[in-house]
Amino acid sequence: MRYNHLLMSCAASALAAFGAANAQSTGETGGDTASGRVDQVVVTAQRRSENLQTVPISLHVLTGESARQRGVDGLTDLSTVVPGMHFNTSTNAGLVFLRGVGLGTGTAGAEGAVAFYMDDVYISSVSGNMFGLSNIDRVEVLLGPQGTLFGRNAAAGVVHVVTKTPGSDPQFDASMTFGNFETIRAEAYGTGEVAENLSTNLAVSFRDQNKGWGRNLALDEDVFVSESTSIRNKWLWEPGEDTSVTLGVFYNNSTDQGGVAARLLPGSLGADGETTAPADFYDVNQNLRSEYGNKAWIAHLNLTHDFGWATLKNITAYQNNRNVMYGHDSDNTPATISHLSPVRIFSRTWTQELQLLSPQGSRLDWILGAFYLRNSSGYDPARVLTAGHPVFGDYFDINATVTTDSYAAFGQASYNILPQLRVTLGGRYTEDRKHVFGENTAESGVVFAAGDQKDSWSKFTYRAALDYQLTDNIMAYVSASRGFKAGFLSPAGPADPGVRPEVLDAIESGVKTELFDNRLRLNVSAFQYDYQDMQVRTITPESLVVFVNAAESKIKGVDVSFQAVVTDRLRFVGAFEYLDTKFKDFTNAPATQRNPAGGNITVPTDLTGERLFIAPEFSASLGATYSMPLPNNAELLWAANYQYNDGFIWDPEVDNRAAQDSYNVVNLSAQYTPPSGRWALRLWGKNITDTEYNAFVVTTPTGGDYGTPAAPATYGATIDVHF
Repeated sequence: MRYNHLLMSCAASALAAFGAANAQSTGETGGDTASGRVDQVVVTAQRRSENLQTVPISLHVLTGESARQRGVDGLTDLSTVVPGMHFNTSTNAGLVFLRGVGLGTGTAGAEGAVAFYMDDVYISSVSGNMFGLSNIDRVEVLLGPQGTLFGRNAAAGVVHVVTKTPGSDPQFDASMTFGNFETIRAEAYGTGEVAENLSTNLAVSFRDQNKGWGRNLALDEDVFVSESTSIRNKWLWEPGEDTSVTLGVFYNNSTDQGGVAARLLPGSLGADGETTAPADFYDVNQNLRSEYGNKAWIAHLNLTHDFGWATLKNITAYQNNRNVMYGHDSDNTPATISHLSPVRIFSRTWTQELQLLSPQGSRLDWILGAFYLRNSSGYDPARVLTAGHPVFGDYFDINATVTTDSYAAFGQASYNILPQLRVTLGGRYTEDRKHVFGENTAESGVVFAAGDQKDSWSKFTYRAALDYQLTDNIMAYVSASRGFKAGFLSPAGPADPGVRPEVLDAIESGVKTELFDNRLRLNVSAFQYDYQDMQVRTITPESLVVFVNAAESKIKGVDVSFQAVVTDRLRFVGAFEYLDTKFKDFTNAPATQRNPAGGNITVPTDLTGERLFIAPEFSASLGATYSMPLPNNAELLWAANYQYNDGFIWDPEVDNRAAQDSYNVVNLSAQYTPPSGRWALRLWGKNITDTEYNAFVVTTPTGGDYGTPAAPATYGATIDVHF
């Protein structure tokens, strides 16, 4: 089946190219020639503004308008348009995988292998990467290690959200959405000049889904309801031609049940020895309302000054993230066996980055920089209910904190050896120092698992690349790079030994092309990873998370992305990824198998030679837009997005019983814009085929095999106004 989808994707590319070539030869461009070409895209993948096609890195770019058309409302939707990406909305965190590399837990202090940035600010908490994409400029998804310019925790790649820059001309946009499941969403954006050389903008978004996708059978109430509010304000001051100062504040407040409200999977028996999977895919059977809330603040000051011979950038930021899991029925049955309520997680971070960049367009492009991070994360507290335990009583509390101090110095330079041949060399040295301290205190007064320990790790990461401009529209490149994911001391077990950093060495080659008079953009890359010291999560019978370094793996694959202008009104954009993953050495893996009495047991298993987790062999996306002219210059815009995933393994299991099957997701929309352009009406549907698939699955000793379903078919209407 996956090879049929591969052929379909290739056929779509070929058809788009053929149509583009035919339109060019017959002169049927339908108007301005420039409008019949692919859009030129500027990215900051190398921490400076460059044309997408000249950057020797494999990446995807999604503009704010394209995200809207393809049904990408938030960061958690990115996997619908980026093949090989999975956004695992687990418990209280966004656990992201790229090309089979990612993070498997949202425990306090955890750091992902995919680094998230917003306006050049590193987002340190994995609970702070699930916000919406209302009124943004673009999202850049960089594939592969980015350890030189983006640093620690960019082993798998980078997701960079670039918000809109305040403008001097007054502008106001607003929208109101009404959808099924009693969903309403309101958004507004305004910008303008408030004084000479001083501009500001404000983006506000509110969403409330009042009716759930299913029912909690034990409590007889709706489940999978959510709401969120976000506010983003930026000020831009330009006191002179060479200086700009940007002050930004971002606030996000959300409540959700995804990842904590969960259902037993078919065939799994609950720890009570009685409960099985609910008949309806969207129902759960938990005697505790499982829900979490997340509040995140980010404030940043970006200063840029051009000295002529170089440009200085200063990026100072503070983040405060508070996550409260109000309840988590981790046994997923109507019985009181294993509950977490409440779990309070905090994360406070200061970051400071200095960059010195060569003038734009120099034959020798260079960047020098320094980076510092100070983070404090932990539980205050996390309460684990133990239901009359003979030693602990009814509960015990985890009160623990982990602090991180990270220092880094980096540099990268690109030089044109020949007019068409460029070499890039870069390196970064990082030192991390961590300190964990705390204890577990039972209701009975018993103190256990107390710890106070320190550890440190240092890593050198690098990047080397050669790119050759074969023609004005064809560039080939080859690169070698290293990234790492930080080592870890866990506040969930302050007495547990630390785990070493993960290290990923990559070799990649690719070709970037624009063909048929720039009507087709086709980019292809092939890569191979050597992935060492993989941090593996295990879960104890008390639902606590323990980490070990236990695996080495080999990953190789191919990424293809394209954008085609068939006519001035019909456009295609798409991508697919083929991924071959294998554990080179994973003996004594902590895998689970079903316990006939209920729940699971953990057994040592040799997974050497098996595929990695959450790593589909083939995944693809295809988007299309068609602009239909109407009388008096009105317009009807049709848009569609198709996603295919051929399935994967979620967790270390003896028999892959909880594996995700292949699935397809289709989003459609139709937008009417009148001649005035002052308003628009859009009818939309997401997952219109009502495909049932899981957004999150985990196998645990107490909870058995359980998961949270992804959203069913949703649909609605949105009205926009523009002034």
